[in-house]
Amino acid sequence: MVSNVIAALVAFGLLWLSFGIYSSGQAVWAALVLSLGALSLYVYVSAKTLAWRYLFPGVMAMLVFVAFPLVYTIQIGFTNYSANNLLSEERARAYLLEQADVNENRAYGFSVHPDGDAVRVLLTPQGDSASGERYLSPTIVLAKASTAPVAMQAVAGSPVLGAAFTLRQTIEQRGALMTLRLSLPDHSTLIYAGLREFAVFEPLWQALPGGALKRLADGVVYQPNRDTGYFEDAKGDRLQPGFKVGVGLANYARLFGDADMRGPFVSIFIWTVVFAGLTVLFSTAIGMTLAVVLNWEALKYRTLYRTLLFLPYAVPGFISILVFKGLFNQNFGEINAILDAVFGVKPAWFADPTLAKAMILIVNTWLGYPLHHGPVHGPDQIHSGRSVRGFGHRRRQTVDQFLAHHRAADCQTLDALADLGLRVQLQQLCADQPADRWSAGLSEHQVAGGHHGHSGVLHLPHCVHRCRGQLRPGGRHIDRHLLPGGHPVPGQPEAVAVQ
Repeated sequence: MVSNVIAALVAFGLLWLSFGIYSSGQAVWAALVLSLGALSLYVYVSAKTLAWRYLFPGVMAMLVFVAFPLVYTIQIGFTNYSANNLLSEERARAYLLEQADVNENRAYGFSVHPDGDAVRVLLTPQGDSASGERYLSPTIVLAKASTAPVAMQAVAGSPVLGAAFTLRQTIEQRGALMTLRLSLPDHSTLIYAGLREFAVFEPLWQALPGGALKRLADGVVYQPNRDTGYFEDAKGDRLQPGFKVGVGLANYARLFGDADMRGPFVSIFIWTVVFAGLTVLFSTAIGMTLAVVLNWEALKYRTLYRTLLFLPYAVPGFISILVFKGLFNQNFGEINAILDAVFGVKPAWFADPTLAKAMILIVNTWLGYPLHHGPVHGPDQIHSGRSVRGFGHRRRQTVDQFLAHHRAADCQTLDALADLGLRVQLQQLCADQPADRWSAGLSEHQVAGGHHGHSGVLHLPHCVHRCRGQLRPGGRHIDRHLLPGGHPVPGQPEAVAVQ
């Protein structure tokens, strides 16, 4: 019952969010949010999608943070998207239509006077209209101010009002004053134009049919050019900002056809590929070399060396980059200080392009080599997973060598091959048992890899039974089909797995 209520609330919230996005004019985004939300709700509510509940977050994260940016970036390559073409055509037109200039001939100074819990605004003529009438507003509650027109009334003489707001008080009420629309008797509307005045704002543009814009100052008409993404007049002059349009392969044709763009692009592309390749090469070579050296058993203090060499992986990358930025400083960095003391040189790492590339490779190699060094130089138990003790002596023998040694045996089935691998692992539990006694009670041919019975699996009941006493809680675990006493269940091949 509770889960159904929660699911219903989530569904209601999803519908509310999608409707809000749709109301803002983003129909595609609203449909996308609604679809993903409905899919998420189905996955976590339906009993048929239990397994997907664990996979869904990772899949969604991959789609949102990897696939979507990739597809969106590719899509941008086929448009004129740039600093001058960020908006859609509708938003660019609306932006231009909002442009207006203050009519200085119709600007009024103002003062705000308290009247109980409300205030009254007094407009005083200034400039060319200084000898004109003054206007007084009715009481206004600034906390509830809106964009509804406030009718102003002409006043004669000096009305009795409270002390006018100081400049500081006016600044504190600036937000509320900016929302006011003061309507004069001639139906003109005054808008807040600064800390000192309200004025009539006259628009610069007028919308025409077909999406065109007319400049009111001189009557020039600008038509939207949907090939270039700008409003243009008959002479080809453009208005800023432009709007985003599709241009097909024009960007790529310019990239490869224009020599001014092709040269930098090719050099940057080549360096990017070289940088990636050299980073992998250096990181792998240094990491693997250190891993091999630190697996040398005769080397003292290996644990200390491993800990110190693993520090670059433990320190966040952005911290290491900032540290290296200081180390490579030309005048105060430690690297140049050492080079200057030893060789008398102070390379300009950040000024010379070649040195800058070398510096980037050095830093990236430092950040990357632990990724190749860490997995290889781990504890000896990681390596011992591929090696087993020899028969009764200290001689080591890898699993590959062990299988090659028994290649002549009669191991024709997959079960027999798997059993050989289990014998290798069981030997670690039965280390005190000679190899020729692993399958006590069997013939030498059966011990060498032959079949026992008709199951095709080499049974090891006696070895398992003898090793049961050596198992400790929390240690290795053996799953087997055995009857009490260590005997196999009739008709069941013995399955031994060591974890």
